[in-house]
Amino acid sequence: MALPAMQKPDGDTMRIPLAEGLFLEITPEGKSCVNEISDFYAEEYGEARFQLFEGHTYEYELIGETAKRYTLRANGVVIPSKRNASRGRICPNIYVGRLMIDLILIESGDSPYSFPLEVIATKFDQKADKSYRENYRKMLEDITDKCTDLMMLVNTPVTQKVETDYEQDSRTTYQRFCFVKSFLEIADFEEAILRIIANPSNTWNTTEVIRKTSQIRRVNRSVVRQLSSGSQREDTSGLVHLIATGLSSVPSHILSVINEESTDTAENRFIKHVLHAFLNFIEECRAIFSKDKKFGYAAMEAKRLSEKVNAHLAHPFFHAISPASSLKLNSPLLQKRSGYREVLNRWLQFDLASRLIWQGGEDVYDAGKRDIATLYEYWIFFQLYDLVVEKFNLEHNKSENFNRLFKEDESGLSLRLKSGKELIIKGETDFVSRNLSVRFSYNRTFKGGSKYSDKKAGSITTTLCPDYTLSIWPSSFNETEAEQQDVIVHIHFDAKYKIQNIQDQYTETENREEMDAIETEERKGNFKNVDILKMHAYKDAIRRTGGAYILYPGSIAKRFDGFHEVLPGLGAFTINPSPNNKTGISGLSDFLDKVIQHLVNRTSQRERMVNSSSIIINEPAAEYLTQFRRLPHALEKAKTDLTQTYVIVGYVKSAEHLNWCEKNGIYNFRVDDATHTLLAQRKFVAAKYLLLREFGKSEATLLYSIKSTSQQIWSKERLRHQGYPSEPSQDHYFIVEIEPCHDWENLSVPFKDFEEYQVITGSTHKRLGIPFVVTLDKVLRGS
Repeated sequence: MALPAMQKPDGDTMRIPLAEGLFLEITPEGKSCVNEISDFYAEEYGEARFQLFEGHTYEYELIGETAKRYTLRANGVVIPSKRNASRGRICPNIYVGRLMIDLILIESGDSPYSFPLEVIATKFDQKADKSYRENYRKMLEDITDKCTDLMMLVNTPVTQKVETDYEQDSRTTYQRFCFVKSFLEIADFEEAILRIIANPSNTWNTTEVIRKTSQIRRVNRSVVRQLSSGSQREDTSGLVHLIATGLSSVPSHILSVINEESTDTAENRFIKHVLHAFLNFIEECRAIFSKDKKFGYAAMEAKRLSEKVNAHLAHPFFHAISPASSLKLNSPLLQKRSGYREVLNRWLQFDLASRLIWQGGEDVYDAGKRDIATLYEYWIFFQLYDLVVEKFNLEHNKSENFNRLFKEDESGLSLRLKSGKELIIKGETDFVSRNLSVRFSYNRTFKGGSKYSDKKAGSITTTLCPDYTLSIWPSSFNETEAEQQDVIVHIHFDAKYKIQNIQDQYTETENREEMDAIETEERKGNFKNVDILKMHAYKDAIRRTGGAYILYPGSIAKRFDGFHEVLPGLGAFTINPSPNNKTGISGLSDFLDKVIQHLVNRTSQRERMVNSSSIIINEPAAEYLTQFRRLPHALEKAKTDLTQTYVIVGYVKSAEHLNWCEKNGIYNFRVDDATHTLLAQRKFVAAKYLLLREFGKSEATLLYSIKSTSQQIWSKERLRHQGYPSEPSQDHYFIVEIEPCHDWENLSVPFKDFEEYQVITGSTHKRLGIPFVVTLDKVLRGS
């Protein structure tokens, strides 16, 4: 059925009659508007006649002789004026659904009268009625479909033994009712019933009837037998053509068999049984709702749904269908034929959905409230669940994950999904080049005040709880080890129903006037980019975070990459409930594909940066000294890392040896057992400087730049030919080219304080000439 167009009242102000002689006038503020629908459509859709819109604001005033005796009250949505309690503002914000307004006597505080307003959702579609009715229902239907699909996929005994208990409290019953209602109200179900009625399964039944012999048209063996032997015969001796056959008489009546088409088949009996089962469930729920005044709205919904099912059963088609004595659920016609197939599927869903309890449902549709923002958050969970299961091939983990999603207790089977409570889905998959483990969390808490030395997941500052967190790490590590070794990546998502356009959340302007206007609003507490800033908080505060993204019902996606790769990053993706399953989730799906490709690449820039930073952070913090030598401009511009710039501390045994080194621009090391190990070290080969200590001095003052570390090996003959001042004692020497370094003047380095020197000399102070390597920061601090 087509949805009715919203009817606007005359003028801008909507007047609602209350008690006798008392009216409520509601006037929209700014670009807000009000709507009124007829009583017929109000009953048809179970909505209040007078309607406001989420996110809009309104002024109200009570009109009448007794108006000043009253004020209004409604869950923080109504804000009475401090000067005149009969006036005020109505600010629904993101409240959606039936809003019960209490008329309060100011003198006594009693509430003699209550009346409903309907707050219409507007985020998903420009047509308010479509956004409210179709998309809200679509999200609830999707959640029901996913829950029942999971329950049918996993062979668990609980789905066989839990019985629907109608003695549960009204709230639990309403949750179950809403699950069933979500798929009974969709057009597909109604169309399936109509297809069955228009083109039902049928069978041919054989019936015996007694007819006059003269009315027989087709003669078969049975007819021939009765013609010759039947009783109550009539004389036909005057009929020449019969005498020729030997018949002088024929019976007056003959028993004949006819075939009649019938729709009273096992499959059609099943359809009738299903409708009666739905009707019984609805009526049981309605009886419970009728006992609780708070659930009067639910009783209206049950009445309307009951009338819809009764209308199907009242069709003449079902009058000729017998009650079902058995259910042939394995019938090929039920499983394959259009119409029957859909009803069978809904029956299987009903059998599970009517038993399922969802505590989180209280947040969504308690007592007529339709918290569409919370429902959107729950709906997004299942959209992400499907995406994670698909991308990380977690089908083989379905049994374990089913037990994480559902729990069995004395009241039945419960869905654990509830805002504010953590829910975890885990698994592991092989991506050929790398095995990855994944943990998808809903409402995971990252404890504040987390120190890096704790080696645990947490937040640097305050405790943070993203709506959804996708944690991925190499399967070679367990999750605890992955946190300790900095090889885990957290990607966070927040569902933001209230956002309509992500471009409103960020600013690219450099215009000073515009920036001043934004700052002025921020001083008032109105933050334009509060949601983007929250993503920054997740990324910067939660340790080992690779990205944080908004999920919202809009049309514009935006992604900001931190560097050259998909991670780290920030941004927003659009996901919308759609009757045609065109949710727009493909953008997020493509993003996860890129994330997986990125994480299986062991040579990615992000992974190399993480590995390097992990090594650096795990080093002891260097002590800051005010007398630290400053770097020359060239080294400053080259971003020289003093802790990774190496200095060889060598030894000259005489002034002649020093003069020879400076004259030839080289320095020689003995290649013997002690120094051979040193020569093989990367630090030695990569050294940029040579610091020479002289015989008899406790401090080194001579610093040279190493021009080449090409590991030249000279024989003692060549060294002798070069004029070496003493007889070489070794067969071969290692040679480096040097030149005086004037980057720092007046160096005086107490080399004996170096741990490396003390390790070489030991307690015996033998072999003092063996070289060793230190970092440049030690040299500059020691000078």
